[in-house]
Amino acid sequence: MPPSKSDQPSAEDRQRIIELIGQELDQFDCDAISNPGRVTIRRLNRAEYDNTIRDLMGVDFHPADDFPLDEVGYGFDNIGDVLSLSPILMEKYLNAAESVVTNALLAELPPWPPYHQHQAEKFKADQDDIVRAEGSVMGFYREGNAFKKLLIEQTGEYKISVRAHGQQAGPDHAKLELAFGDGDKYVIDVDAFADRPKVYAIQTTLSKGTVNLKLSYLNNYNVQDHPIAELNGDRNLFVDYVEIKGPINVQPPSLPVTHSRVIPGQPEPGDEVAYAREILRPFVKRAYRRPATEEELDRLTGLVEYAMLQKATFEKSMQVAIQAVLTSPHFLFRWELDPIDKQGDDTRALNDFELASGFLIFCGAVCLMTSCSILLKQGYCVMMMS
Repeated sequence: MPPSKSDQPSAEDRQRIIELIGQELDQFDCDAISNPGRVTIRRLNRAEYDNTIRDLMGVDFHPADDFPLDEVGYGFDNIGDVLSLSPILMEKYLNAAESVVTNALLAELPPWPPYHQHQAEKFKADQDDIVRAEGSVMGFYREGNAFKKLLIEQTGEYKISVRAHGQQAGPDHAKLELAFGDGDKYVIDVDAFADRPKVYAIQTTLSKGTVNLKLSYLNNYNVQDHPIAELNGDRNLFVDYVEIKGPINVQPPSLPVTHSRVIPGQPEPGDEVAYAREILRPFVKRAYRRPATEEELDRLTGLVEYAMLQKATFEKSMQVAIQAVLTSPHFLFRWELDPIDKQGDDTRALNDFELASGFLIFCGAVCLMTSCSILLKQGYCVMMMS
């Protein structure tokens, strides 16, 4: 005030006005008001809802654009007595909460390091009569090779895992060689049997681009007339899949800021509920404009636990809990409720959190009510009595 297009007061005039208001307030006898009354529970209007969601979740859109227009009283749209909550608005709150968490939080983190599993049946054998796919397994019945071209998206260290087993015979186990183009070769001693296949892993450096992976069976064995009975038999090799994971020496990409500000990390398996409680506590304090009670945290972490029992990811389960917070009356309304055991007309001091929320409203009122000294003084005394 005054409007930006009107003549503006000088800095000296502004300072003088501040001093005059302060002197007037200092002279007012707050003890003359024995009962300041009570404040109607006040819903966030559309502008306040958008601003609160922005500051709380970090989203850059306006979910309240879809809300019904706020009721107006005495020319203002933030008066508790006229800010009702209609069924259609409640439905809009539910939809907005779902939209906000969907935009702000990931429902599932991408696996890191990234991995690709290649079924052995997708490999191409050089001799189909001795190396051939049988269902999802590649069988090597004599020494031979199977090939597959791999696309490596980034140069780095990779972990190569092979699930395999052997039809064991003779003095040695079946031996599998992995070769990457004209580069490194690795020989794996496959000591597993068909009833208990194993995963064998190596680590190697791969360059960006296309690389030809070759699987080779090195030591075929087929003896049926050896004088030592234990050395008779037919050795064969079977491969289920090859998994390429990596690069393992590269930091994972950063998560969206809106996600990491609410869910800053990843819990260890089995610690999801405890971690959810840890990160919900400060979030609820900001959303409710006061500390969360243990009972409230119990209910919210109960939602996380239930969602995870339904096979939801930790992140999706947190979305459910955050939606519950954003549709809670403690988020949608500003509360200054008297305790249940309050007697008669006894006054009480507002707590620090009620005072902080109310002071913002009061500061706005000071700017709008400079011409109404009685209301201004009474508002000031309500704050001072706190």
